[in-house]
Amino acid sequence: QSALMWAAARQNVEIVQALLNKKADVQQRSTNDFTPLMFSAREGNIEINSLLLTAGADIDASSSNGITPLLIATVRGHTDLATFLLNQGATADGNLEEAGYTPLHWAASKAETPLTYPGIDAPGEWGSLPGIRDPKEKAALIKELLEHGADIEARITKPMVSIHFSESRSRIGGTPFFSAASSGDAAVMRLLADYGADPLARSSDGSTPFIVASGGMGLALPNIDHADIVTEQDRIEAMELALELGNEIEGEENRGYRALHHAASAGFHNIVQWLLDQGAEINPRSQPRDEHVFGHDVTLPGQTPLGVVEGYCPGGCGALWVRPQTAEFLRDLDVGFVSEGKVNLQNYIDRQEGIDPND
Repeated sequence: QSALMWAAARQNVEIVQALLNKKADVQQRSTNDFTPLMFSAREGNIEINSLLLTAGADIDASSSNGITPLLIATVRGHTDLATFLLNQGATADGNLEEAGYTPLHWAASKAETPLTYPGIDAPGEWGSLPGIRDPKEKAALIKELLEHGADIEARITKPMVSIHFSESRSRIGGTPFFSAASSGDAAVMRLLADYGADPLARSSDGSTPFIVASGGMGLALPNIDHADIVTEQDRIEAMELALELGNEIEGEENRGYRALHHAASAGFHNIVQWLLDQGAEINPRSQPRDEHVFGHDVTLPGQTPLGVVEGYCPGGCGALWVRPQTAEFLRDLDVGFVSEGKVNLQNYIDRQEGIDPND
């Protein structure tokens, strides 16, 4: 890293100006392929960004993995700086081909992270990972991005920056509207729909906005254990809007799981009850399929929502993610839930010929 990079990162206006007066190279790259403008974009100081641009910094400079100053400012939650960069001519979609997602995807989304707890805000850059917190700032930036030419139907090809194992807002093939639905953000969904977003666009795995709003099945996906930023009520409001905009309550993703499967797997009892109140089928079955789990090929049966919570988390979690409290909740509703497809994958594998149960 150069002195100019350090000064930009420390947001020292006087030193930045002094270095620029001595013709410091504004295009120089650090080992991780960042320019001084990228370092400055992380901190949000418009004055320093303006100085660097005036000195000839490339506003659309991209790192090898597609990171641009605008994307950095958006991810860090510096909405004023992001708007400034757009007004200075930054490409609204950044380097989508390399990054795999656009600033609009990030601006439209929010999510839980391991560093978010009720009443405790993570500092600095860690605090920005869940997404832009202020609804007014979020909406204003989304409008600026769209009015500066952002592709409202851009598709995610690589996961967004995160310290989570997996996030539904990064679902491959998702559009900004899909990311907003996965975030349980009805206000942003409505805003994007008003700008012409397709409310029926599915992700590559066949999930609909309605399904992904209901929760998620799998390790570190949305579930009741981490519902601090996106509440069940948020998700219900997003699901109500998704239905209003044409989504189907019995829509299936590629494996045959429906919203009720996902909500049950996530432990979202209020969402389960809401789905039942809307007339959702109580015993839909997923598709039997083969999966490669724990290093072995296994054949999985079709599953009902009760079967899912009693013994299988799609993706290979096995018995680690059964939800006995949710299973009890479903049974206590006494509306006819049946358990089909219950699988303890670890036991299933242990029983296979030639497999040492202690392996």
